[in-house]
Amino acid sequence: MLHYTQITHLIAELLFKHDCVIVPNFGGFVARNYNSNFSKGSNVLYPQSKHILFNKNLVHNDGLLISAFMQKNNMALTDATKQIEDYRDYVQSLLSVKKRFELDNIGLLYIDAENSLRFEAKTDVNFLLESFGFEPVIANELVIEPEKQISVKPFEDRKIVVETIISKKKSYAKIATLAIGVPVTLAFLLFAAYSKPMKPLLESSFNPFYTPEKTYTPNTSKTDKAIFIPQ
Repeated sequence: MLHYTQITHLIAELLFKHDCVIVPNFGGFVARNYNSNFSKGSNVLYPQSKHILFNKNLVHNDGLLISAFMQKNNMALTDATKQIEDYRDYVQSLLSVKKRFELDNIGLLYIDAENSLRFEAKTDVNFLLESFGFEPVIANELVIEPEKQISVKPFEDRKIVVETIISKKKSYAKIATLAIGVPVTLAFLLFAAYSKPMKPLLESSFNPFYTPEKTYTPNTSKTDKAIFIPQ
């Protein structure tokens, strides 16, 4: 019984590397590749895959299964061939009694109502090594919205405003000139007022700001007369 389970697992391992594994005098498991596809009904995206079919007409011994079993168990060719034949007889006996035989990770063999041998593959096992790790994903269909018209405003020239900037250096120069010129002018006027050479000019009648000082002078031109009073 242990060898039978081991042979079933060996068939599954060989299907990852080969496209066909034959059980002599029973039938062959054939791999079929499927492209990635999208199911609109369920919105599921399926990756590229390889699933298994069964062909009961492939009964010849190609040596693949017997050689792999012999190497795996380190046994002679005759012993390996005998184990594979016993496995075939075991599967056929279960199909005759129970009408079904399940192969782990491969699928289900069963006898239908017309007494024909059928095979149903497991859809959740992907034998394509290039798609290892890829799982079916739910993908909602992308709805492309119509493009919105973009309103373009006409280009308007902007008026250039030139601001007149007064140089601060000129303002500082004017302030400095006034600050120096006013004290110098006042000093010059004070100096001129107290200078003797300039005094006649300042006291001249041409100077509108000059007012001559009035001084009292006794009148000496009249002669005094003596007045005699009679007694």
